[in-house]
Amino acid sequence: KISHVKTLTDPFLTSPNDLFALNDGRIFVSNDHGTGGSFRNLIDDAFKIQRSKVAFFNGEKWFEIGEGQALGNGIFHKIENEIEYIYRSVFMSQSVKKYQFINSKEKYDLKFISEIKVGSGTDNIEPDEQGNLFVVGHPSTWKFLRHAKSAENFSPTQVFSINKDEKVTEIYANSGEEISAGSTAIPFEGKLFISQVFENFLLVCDMDK
Repeated sequence: KISHVKTLTDPFLTSPNDLFALNDGRIFVSNDHGTGGSFRNLIDDAFKIQRSKVAFFNGEKWFEIGEGQALGNGIFHKIENEIEYIYRSVFMSQSVKKYQFINSKEKYDLKFISEIKVGSGTDNIEPDEQGNLFVVGHPSTWKFLRHAKSAENFSPTQVFSINKDEKVTEIYANSGEEISAGSTAIPFEGKLFISQVFENFLLVCDMDK
């Protein structure tokens, strides 16, 4: 049973797309747009203006951290060699960006480390047991928008794995007949579970060993 505990609101939550919550109460939220509403969002998307930032909750207060992006999407927190990192997928740049999370005397920020080029409009990020990251890609924004209007308009889905050396491998691709506009790919016990943005089913695939 799930029961409501409390509601968190803040002006830094301009357009929440994805979040990563930690056991210690901290929350990282990836906004996909900045302030200004739907018309300003259209302008930002058309000109790829980098205004979507990360909102961070330290358990008591919200902060806005990191650099702005053009349509920030999925977000993932990972500890590597006792250092905290944030991976953030950026749809417009078709990449996953890696940042070191800076926590020093109540000053919070994201230090850019690297950009992992995927070559497809990146969505949510999930890990496997070995620490590889799985990210879904939308290769055609136009087809994605057409699919949003009608399920009969297929939108291609890709899934990529990113290993510890930041090597990108495409592990699934379909023009949309099997699943359109995929959003999240979760590897679990030899299976890959792919969800989607608009329709009401999951696609389950066997993963090669």
